[in-house]
Amino acid sequence: MTNTSNKIVMLNVNVLEHHPDNPRKNIGDVSELSNSIKAKGILQNLTVVPNNSGTYYVVIGNRRLEASKAAGLEEIPCVISDMDYKTQIETMMVENIQREDLTVIEQAEGMQMMLDLGSSVEEISDKTGFSESTVRRRLKLNEYDKKKVVEAQERGATLEDFAKLEQIKVKADRNKLLKVIGTADFNLEYKRAIQEQENKRLEKLAIKELEIFAKPFPENENVWSNKWNMNDKLSYDLSKFEKGKRIPKDKTKTYYYSIAHYNHGDWKVRVYTENENYRSQPEKPKKTEKQKSTDRAVRALNKIAKEHYELRKEFIMNLAKCSKIKDYEHICLETVIKIASKYGYINNNHSYNKILCEFLGTDSLYGNKDKLLETYNSTPAGTTVLIVYRLLEDSEIRNCYRKYYDSSKVVYEESDELKRIYDYLTALGYEMSQEEIEITTGTYELYDSMEDK
Repeated sequence: MTNTSNKIVMLNVNVLEHHPDNPRKNIGDVSELSNSIKAKGILQNLTVVPNNSGTYYVVIGNRRLEASKAAGLEEIPCVISDMDYKTQIETMMVENIQREDLTVIEQAEGMQMMLDLGSSVEEISDKTGFSESTVRRRLKLNEYDKKKVVEAQERGATLEDFAKLEQIKVKADRNKLLKVIGTADFNLEYKRAIQEQENKRLEKLAIKELEIFAKPFPENENVWSNKWNMNDKLSYDLSKFEKGKRIPKDKTKTYYYSIAHYNHGDWKVRVYTENENYRSQPEKPKKTEKQKSTDRAVRALNKIAKEHYELRKEFIMNLAKCSKIKDYEHICLETVIKIASKYGYINNNHSYNKILCEFLGTDSLYGNKDKLLETYNSTPAGTTVLIVYRLLEDSEIRNCYRKYYDSSKVVYEESDELKRIYDYLTALGYEMSQEEIEITTGTYELYDSMEDK
């Protein structure tokens, strides 16, 4: 840093300009500061640097400049500094951060300017007081669409939300998520984006392995024709792919593979061999386009039901560990009363006990009395919340549709069970995404009309 002059001079407000590269873009309301200046005068000088037009850029004191103008002052005290451009940026950045005057976006832009001027992440961290990880996260924000980031902040997006975006590798996908960040739809769309990214990664590995022993399935062939036999041992969900464990031992057959991309990230690997006797077998009647559309809708709705269940489960598990969980005990009691009055008994199906077992850290609710009591005593409120959730019998098969095979329609059917689950969760603070609302109210696009079912 070059030396600066300490001499205070009086400069006319007309020769003072806001620094064009000041990280802070919004001066804000200066009325209170202006009233103070009218009453007491300026108690602290401005720091300025000369520019090529004969005027001065304000490095420190931009709010004081505007407040002084509003107060009617013609001249204000300034220190004219000879600091170089890099030092100007660093000074403005640090001065505004120390006063917490910068938005996250302005911080990100200021740090980027410091980085472009040769400062390292470590140096930026030292000068701003932020940790290196925070500096890197701020710098990441510059990769996103600025307008969308500002809109997301106005919707209530947190830095934790933005940190999640770092896991999305494709810039276009990150900017797409910016449209919903800060809303109740974000968690669902984020999970789907992560799954899609993982599927693409696994697809590359799967194809690399499949090409060792198989050819791509012929484009002009129908996979459902009797001409083809699907090999169950070699076919699998892409999410369960494990490299090096799917190569067949039979070298005499010719194998063909396909990777089907179903709705909402459900990808399947299929491996086929030719059926030597297919000519003597009658072809199965082809499905109509409407039947195919209905089948796709059912697969999509089942996949959505699973995704929504994962969101509900994640919420209730996190809530059970929350320090404020005791505030919700009355809601648990009210829900238990509703369940008891509705059924008069409690379903003891083990499949509904899984989430409770996971929270308590055991494989079974039976035969582990001491361990269960120890966990319950340490987190009684959290355990109670989960017990009530378990009584509601939530699962990934909860849905709101019925398929009519005679007319190939998938129509909305209200689910009292799912309504009770969402009533409980929303009372605990859960926010339903727009898709969840549409699914449970019958307005989702995949539902057919009830007419002519």
